[in-house]
Amino acid sequence: MASEHDHIECANRTQQTIGHLLKDKQVHSPWIATAAFYKAVHIVEAVFSNDSAVGHTSDHDSRELALKSARKYQNIYRNYSVLKRASTNARYLSQCRAFDEYMSPDVVVATLLKHHLHQVETSAKKHLSKTGASSLTSITALFQ
Repeated sequence: MASEHDHIECANRTQQTIGHLLKDKQVHSPWIATAAFYKAVHIVEAVFSNDSAVGHTSDHDSRELALKSARKYQNIYRNYSVLKRASTNARYLSQCRAFDEYMSPDVVVATLLKHHLHQVETSAKKHLSKTGASSLTSITALFQ
């Protein structure tokens, strides 16, 4: 089972991917949405690694249920679920153009990254170790 540190490293590497995709957000917005969700997955799993009641989840449904069931994760769940829904739309719509009609590249950046992913990060830091919280690179770093 991966540790908090392992998940934080994966989240940070995923953010590097988001940074590369942002160079051409008009083309890559569906994959930016997908990568944002998977960064959130790793952040949530890092949080769960510190929660003996959860520990680790093995699929999206059990992860979402664990978030939804615990009041302390309410804000994480609210924002995570938006990222999950956008990622699902990005991956399963038949054409990239259809995703752009669902959510424009500018909305992907402003809403998914700068708001929802940032909220997941901010809320998760309250449940991470001091080292984990300080090691997690914030999405806002890409826009400074």
